[in-house]
Amino acid sequence: MKEYRVSDFKESARRKGTIIHAQYRNPHKTWSRHVLLYKLEHVIEGKVFSRLMENIRVIGVPDDYETDGRNVSIIEVYSTTSPTIQAVPAQTITKKILQLQTYIWVMTPIIVKLEYRMASTHWLEIYEQDTRELLDRIAVNAREDIEDVIRAKILSKLGD
Repeated sequence: MKEYRVSDFKESARRKGTIIHAQYRNPHKTWSRHVLLYKLEHVIEGKVFSRLMENIRVIGVPDDYETDGRNVSIIEVYSTTSPTIQAVPAQTITKKILQLQTYIWVMTPIIVKLEYRMASTHWLEIYEQDTRELLDRIAVNAREDIEDVIRAKILSKLGD
Protein backbone atom coordinates (compact mmCIF):
# COMPACT_ATOMS: atom_id res chain seq x y z
CA MET A 1 0.00 0.00 0.00
CA LYS A 2 1.33 3.42 -0.92
CA GLU A 3 1.63 5.69 2.10
CA TYR A 4 0.89 9.38 1.97
CA ARG A 5 1.70 12.04 4.50
CA VAL A 6 -1.26 14.29 4.94
CA SER A 7 1.07 17.28 5.30
CA ASP A 8 2.32 16.59 1.75
CA PHE A 9 -0.98 17.85 0.41
CA LYS A 10 -1.66 21.55 0.10
CA GLU A 11 -5.31 20.79 -0.33
CA SER A 12 -8.52 21.34 1.52
CA ALA A 13 -9.34 20.05 4.96
CA ARG A 14 -11.92 17.81 3.29
CA ARG A 15 -9.21 16.17 1.16
CA LYS A 16 -6.97 15.68 4.19
CA GLY A 17 -9.90 14.17 6.09
CA THR A 18 -10.57 11.79 3.22
CA ILE A 19 -6.94 10.63 3.28
CA ILE A 20 -7.04 10.10 7.04
CA HIS A 21 -10.27 8.09 6.78
CA ALA A 22 -8.78 5.87 4.06
CA GLN A 23 -5.55 5.27 5.97
CA TYR A 24 -7.41 4.74 9.23
CA ARG A 25 -9.18 1.62 7.98
CA ASN A 26 -6.06 -0.34 7.03
CA PRO A 27 -4.61 -1.25 10.46
CA HIS A 28 -8.00 -2.25 11.88
CA LYS A 29 -8.71 -5.17 9.58
CA THR A 30 -9.57 -8.39 11.36
CA TRP A 31 -11.27 -11.48 10.04
CA SER A 32 -14.39 -10.78 12.13
CA ARG A 33 -14.53 -7.26 10.72
CA HIS A 34 -14.20 -8.57 7.15
CA VAL A 35 -17.11 -10.95 7.71
CA LEU A 36 -19.26 -8.14 9.15
CA LEU A 37 -18.43 -5.81 6.24
CA TYR A 38 -19.26 -8.58 3.76
CA LYS A 39 -22.65 -9.06 5.37
CA LEU A 40 -23.30 -5.31 5.47
CA GLU A 41 -22.53 -5.03 1.73
CA HIS A 42 -25.54 -7.26 1.09
CA VAL A 43 -28.02 -5.16 3.06
CA ILE A 44 -26.92 -1.63 2.16
CA GLU A 45 -29.41 0.44 0.18
CA GLY A 46 -27.35 2.09 -2.53
CA LYS A 47 -24.47 3.69 -0.67
CA VAL A 48 -26.21 4.41 2.63
CA PHE A 49 -27.94 2.62 5.47
CA SER A 50 -31.33 3.94 6.52
CA ARG A 51 -34.05 3.61 9.08
CA LEU A 52 -37.58 4.89 8.88
CA MET A 53 -39.06 6.97 11.69
CA GLU A 54 -42.70 7.81 11.01
CA ASN A 55 -42.45 9.36 7.51
CA ILE A 56 -38.79 10.38 7.87
CA ARG A 57 -35.99 8.29 6.39
CA VAL A 58 -32.82 8.78 8.43
CA ILE A 59 -29.67 7.80 6.54
CA GLY A 60 -26.07 7.28 7.52
CA VAL A 61 -22.80 5.63 6.67
CA PRO A 62 -20.62 4.86 9.69
CA ASP A 63 -16.88 5.29 9.18
CA ASP A 64 -15.93 1.92 10.62
CA TYR A 65 -16.79 -0.94 12.94
CA GLU A 66 -15.07 -3.03 15.57
CA THR A 67 -16.32 -6.52 16.22
CA ASP A 68 -15.27 -9.58 18.15
CA GLY A 69 -17.47 -11.69 15.89
CA ARG A 70 -20.53 -11.23 18.06
CA ASN A 71 -20.71 -7.63 19.36
CA VAL A 72 -20.38 -4.59 17.08
CA SER A 73 -19.14 -1.12 17.98
CA ILE A 74 -19.41 1.77 15.55
CA ILE A 75 -16.43 4.08 15.10
CA GLU A 76 -16.77 7.65 13.89
CA VAL A 77 -13.52 9.23 12.70
CA TYR A 78 -13.12 13.01 12.88
CA SER A 79 -10.06 14.89 11.70
CA THR A 80 -9.19 18.41 12.77
CA THR A 81 -6.56 21.06 12.22
CA SER A 82 -6.53 21.68 15.98
CA PRO A 83 -3.18 20.58 17.43
CA THR A 84 -4.67 19.36 20.74
CA ILE A 85 -7.98 17.94 21.89
CA GLN A 86 -8.42 21.00 24.12
CA ALA A 87 -8.40 23.21 21.01
CA VAL A 88 -11.29 21.34 19.41
CA PRO A 89 -14.50 23.28 20.09
CA ALA A 90 -16.81 21.47 22.51
CA GLN A 91 -19.73 22.15 20.14
CA THR A 92 -17.92 20.23 17.39
CA ILE A 93 -17.38 17.23 19.63
CA THR A 94 -21.03 17.35 20.72
CA LYS A 95 -22.17 17.35 17.07
CA LYS A 96 -19.94 14.39 16.23
CA ILE A 97 -21.24 12.47 19.27
CA LEU A 98 -24.83 13.13 18.14
CA GLN A 99 -23.92 11.95 14.64
CA LEU A 100 -22.50 8.73 16.10
CA GLN A 101 -25.58 8.24 18.29
CA THR A 102 -27.74 8.64 15.19
CA TYR A 103 -25.65 6.00 13.40
CA ILE A 104 -26.11 3.67 16.39
CA TRP A 105 -29.86 4.12 16.11
CA VAL A 106 -29.87 3.61 12.32
CA MET A 107 -27.61 0.55 12.46
CA THR A 108 -29.02 -1.31 15.48
CA PRO A 109 -31.85 -3.15 13.66
CA ILE A 110 -29.51 -3.94 10.75
CA ILE A 111 -26.84 -5.34 13.07
CA VAL A 112 -29.45 -7.41 14.93
CA LYS A 113 -30.89 -8.71 11.64
CA LEU A 114 -27.39 -9.93 10.77
CA GLU A 115 -27.40 -11.85 14.09
CA TYR A 116 -24.92 -9.64 15.90
CA ARG A 117 -25.43 -7.60 19.06
CA MET A 118 -24.87 -3.87 19.19
CA ALA A 119 -22.17 -3.19 21.77
CA SER A 120 -22.92 -0.76 24.56
CA THR A 121 -19.84 1.35 23.82
CA HIS A 122 -18.96 3.01 20.52
CA TRP A 123 -16.07 5.33 19.69
CA LEU A 124 -15.46 8.83 18.41
CA GLU A 125 -11.82 9.02 17.34
CA ILE A 126 -10.35 12.47 16.80
CA TYR A 127 -7.19 12.81 14.70
CA GLU A 128 -4.96 15.79 13.96
CA GLN A 129 -4.96 16.23 10.17
CA ASP A 130 -1.33 16.96 9.48
CA THR A 131 0.34 14.49 11.86
CA ARG A 132 -2.45 11.87 11.86
CA GLU A 133 -1.98 11.69 15.62
CA LEU A 134 -4.90 10.27 17.58
CA LEU A 135 -5.87 13.15 19.87
CA ASP A 136 -8.64 11.36 21.72
CA ARG A 137 -10.86 8.28 21.66
CA ILE A 138 -14.17 9.13 23.28
CA ALA A 139 -16.54 6.40 24.46
CA VAL A 140 -20.10 7.02 23.30
CA ASN A 141 -23.26 5.20 24.35
CA ALA A 142 -26.61 4.97 22.59
CA ARG A 143 -29.01 7.75 23.44
CA GLU A 144 -32.46 6.79 24.78
CA ASP A 145 -34.15 9.93 23.41
CA ILE A 146 -32.48 9.91 19.98
CA GLU A 147 -35.77 9.75 18.08
CA ASP A 148 -36.97 12.90 19.86
CA VAL A 149 -33.66 14.61 19.09
CA ILE A 150 -33.82 13.63 15.40
CA ARG A 151 -37.43 14.79 15.17
CA ALA A 152 -36.55 18.16 16.79
CA LYS A 153 -33.56 18.66 14.46
CA ILE A 154 -35.69 17.99 11.39
CA LEU A 155 -38.49 20.26 12.58
CA SER A 156 -35.99 23.04 13.27
CA LYS A 157 -34.61 22.68 9.71
CA LEU A 158 -38.11 22.82 8.26
CA GLY A 159 -38.75 26.00 10.21
CA ASP A 160 -35.67 27.72 8.72
